[in-house]
Amino acid sequence: MHPEGGCGFARHTPYERKTVPGAKIARGYCRKGGFTVSLLPDCLASRLPATLQQVETVVDRVESHLGSLEELAAELRPALGRDDDHVAGALRRMRRWRRQVAAALLAVASAMPERFTDHPPTLAGFRAALGVEEVLVALRGVAEAQLAMLPAPLGLVPGPSSRRKTVRRLQHGAGPDPP
Repeated sequence: MHPEGGCGFARHTPYERKTVPGAKIARGYCRKGGFTVSLLPDCLASRLPATLQQVETVVDRVESHLGSLEELAAELRPALGRDDDHVAGALRRMRRWRRQVAAALLAVASAMPERFTDHPPTLAGFRAALGVEEVLVALRGVAEAQLAMLPAPLGLVPGPSSRRKTVRRLQHGAGPDPP
């Protein structure tokens, strides 16, 4: 954030991640910029309530599944999050994770074409290209320079700005109705 130096980066209060019990996330504070930075461990998914391994397991099952996605969602429901979630919620979460992982893999393949040209942008294709079992965790190291630009769950792109700000910007001014 400050290439000229003088950031004054200091330790800040860590926080515990809700969905991975016991996982504490270290934070730092930039005095010059007035913002905090979370130091996310490589095993945790960015902006998702899961580890990268949990996300990869679910998406891998979706990519290789030949039957009904509803049946797969009912089967994977405990792995997708809360046990009280209905199958429809598990199905939405499963599709969202698949879409996010596909976008991240496509972004990595586009950023590093010399390494992934001969492989499709799927977990199986990247597994073959990298020669590893845990693709998403390995990609954090391989695409280290691009992490700030990659989408969740792999990358560290900041989340969308508050919806409230967007609504206010589009809201017309208060006043009497036109004649």
